[in-house]
Amino acid sequence: MRPAFADEINQVTIKTIVADDHSAVRLGLRIALERAPRSRFSVIDEAENASRVLESLQQHACDLLITDYHMPQQHGGDGLALLRQVRQRYPRLPVLVLTTLDNPMVLRAILDSGARGLYDKQECLSNLSTAAYSLMRGNNYLSARFTRRLAEHEVEHRGTHERLSTRELEVLKLLVGGMSGRDVAAHLDRSEKTISRQKRCAMEKLGISHDAALQEYAAVVGLPD
Repeated sequence: MRPAFADEINQVTIKTIVADDHSAVRLGLRIALERAPRSRFSVIDEAENASRVLESLQQHACDLLITDYHMPQQHGGDGLALLRQVRQRYPRLPVLVLTTLDNPMVLRAILDSGARGLYDKQECLSNLSTAAYSLMRGNNYLSARFTRRLAEHEVEHRGTHERLSTRELEVLKLLVGGMSGRDVAAHLDRSEKTISRQKRCAMEKLGISHDAALQEYAAVVGLPD
């Protein structure tokens, strides 16, 4: 379970496992890798969820894992949980994560959880082999959109939590905890309009555009006490 060394790249077959919950995407990944010019990639197994990824890694010696970030299954375990398990069990295995997410906090958490590369699923798959070779040579890879988002966030959102008002933070915590906007309004003795405004302002400050991203942000980054 080790990556090929940089000076071996041109001589060895790079045994690769690809994972995505859609079979058509897995086929596209296989084709993009194995039919790339002078390809050294061989997709030795495919996985449709996090459990299958771990099973496949246990059953097959591989050099590279390419996996979707979100692969819903009954008991969860995808996303950061999967990446942390892979890093714990196979610390030298290069992992390239596929995603459409662009929240910089989540992107940073993915990298901090063991991924060596982030590939934008909106990007043409013809660049996939370039990203994969980069990891195999011991480098990192970030799609252009992710590089830009992380750089923008570094400049524009330093001390983001500190920019939230006490009331905005209070509203977010209750919403993340499962309350509806109406419940939060009743609990805090404020109008629903006020709660909606405070939620909107807080999410704008965090660079979050919808409720699912808010839940993801809270799970990944957390909200301060």
